[in-house]
Amino acid sequence: MTTRRFEWERPWLAQYQTDAIFCRERYGIIEASTKAGKTAGCLVWLFEQACINGAPGRSFWWVAPVYPQAEIAYSRMKRAVDRTLYKSNDTEKRLELPNGAALWFKTGEKPDNLYGEDVYAAVIDEASRVREESWHAIRSTLTATKGPARIIGNVKGRGNWFYHLARKAQRGAPGYHYAKITARDAVAAGILDAAEIEDARLALPESVFRELYEAEPGDLSGLVYKSFSVENYAADIEDAGGPLMVGMDFNVSPMTCVIGQRVVDQLHLFDEISVNDSNTEEMAREIRERYPDRPITVYPDPSGNSRKTSAPAGQTDFAILRSFGMTVRAPKAAPPVVDRINDVNALCKSAAGIRRLYVHPSRCHQLVTALENLPYKKDTSQPNEAATGPDGTQLVHITDALGYLVHTEFPIVIRQRMFAA
Repeated sequence: MTTRRFEWERPWLAQYQTDAIFCRERYGIIEASTKAGKTAGCLVWLFEQACINGAPGRSFWWVAPVYPQAEIAYSRMKRAVDRTLYKSNDTEKRLELPNGAALWFKTGEKPDNLYGEDVYAAVIDEASRVREESWHAIRSTLTATKGPARIIGNVKGRGNWFYHLARKAQRGAPGYHYAKITARDAVAAGILDAAEIEDARLALPESVFRELYEAEPGDLSGLVYKSFSVENYAADIEDAGGPLMVGMDFNVSPMTCVIGQRVVDQLHLFDEISVNDSNTEEMAREIRERYPDRPITVYPDPSGNSRKTSAPAGQTDFAILRSFGMTVRAPKAAPPVVDRINDVNALCKSAAGIRRLYVHPSRCHQLVTALENLPYKKDTSQPNEAATGPDGTQLVHITDALGYLVHTEFPIVIRQRMFAA
């Protein structure tokens, strides 16, 4: 057998491209500005994967939302690589390298067509526009090979699988690497022109510009907690010891609570509990097992002062909490839903741009998911109680738990009086 060797010099890439794309983690998730070099960098990455790990019969995939976009990537790869290093099949959009590896450029329009192959590395381009079922299919093709993937795209709202996967990566999930590339990064690297970006900013609606050039969700209309963003993430939050604050919702399935501490005028949340088919006694016991011998103040739904959801018979929810050595603080009547929402939004980000709510993104992932995705009922000012997250859990209950705590300890009205004084 004749062995053919060749030298490959990686094209110049900006440092942010190298850091984002050539990471050690198996899954690289990249939210990026348009024309910032994410596609070019991933073409280089996929070619190198095929060169290093390729062999006869091994497939490496590029998957785009629709056929014309796959064709664009295919043509760019052909132009970028020395013509002597591949054989091309323009009908199948396939390049065969000297080591026998095949680079395929596919579309995610029909997810069922993606099942069956063993793939050794994959790129999903424009992922926010790719069907979630296509991601499921692509992930299945990487199972036998344990192949890596780079998943790249613009931000396109919060209600899609790519946005949720990016948040998972940003929370530090094992095996995932997250990167955000903005137009400002590309301007600083000399890839884009500052005047061109300013022209786009003046020409486009603000929400569109934010998504295409700043890699941020644009139109958040219809979402309850518009002020919450990744800037409220704080992975370095730790339990400092001492008194704990617990916001609690008495819904039975799931029964939820959020746990944190006041730090000067901020609320830091570092834990959450969500249990299906539970009751107040089970929830209180779980809290105590996690935090024995700690002063705990619970901020629950005020209805718990009269409702009885847990044995022993005759005890109210509040009485059960107190039996576990917890202090209960709640108003006599439930505050208006709109007030709780406004209080939480103001704590996430005030009109002055100050953020005073910080959440540990991995330990409080259900709360983060709910704050980012809970919508209003259509044409109302009430949260959609039927809305669920990717795992099917209702979003409203854990945000209610947070709202009871915030309304009692960080209400807007108190701050207004304090500032007026």
